[in-house]
Amino acid sequence: MGGEEERKLFILDLSAAFFLLWIVLVDARVLEKGDTETLTFYVHGRNEAAIVASRGEETHDVSALAAEGSFVFDNDVTEGSELTSKHLGRRQGVAIPDGSDVDKIYLVSTVVLEHHEKYRGALQVQGVESGDGDRGIPIVGGTGDFQGARGYAKTCLHTSEPNPVMKQSIVLYKCSFKYKHSVEKKNCNETSAATTAKDLEA
Repeated sequence: MGGEEERKLFILDLSAAFFLLWIVLVDARVLEKGDTETLTFYVHGRNEAAIVASRGEETHDVSALAAEGSFVFDNDVTEGSELTSKHLGRRQGVAIPDGSDVDKIYLVSTVVLEHHEKYRGALQVQGVESGDGDRGIPIVGGTGDFQGARGYAKTCLHTSEPNPVMKQSIVLYKCSFKYKHSVEKKNCNETSAATTAKDLEA
């Protein structure tokens, strides 16, 4: 009886190993095909939209946040780099500088898109941002159209005057959320379906 149980456990372990291998291969295939969608927008980091939650010894304002300090923020998200361009939503969260490296910040943020042309929902971003060049951190989940979303966010400084504006590109795996085709194609399909329905009624 013991031998039979061991055989079953071996088969289960082998099945689990093959399943994990299959997941890895599928993810690799998705990456290889470039089966992703990129959402690009601009985040406006105005000082008045941030609150210093705790100060480091040398901190005097948001732009000079020192080690051991932290702040919460609530930024406008727009389609273009100008604050007057189409408003898409907000980016809200908490930033904590890495005490061992002043160029690194631990970031927990939620990007809420309320007026995007294709999607409505929120994306959760969590990880370490580095001040050197493009910064990539993981997308760990989402709500609304982004429920179950996986991917990563890359942020780079677009301009620092008069207030910092960051260009953020969110790369999402299409298989991980409610991916939609372009608005134009969707509208075309809806029009075609409506026309067909009318023809059938006639």
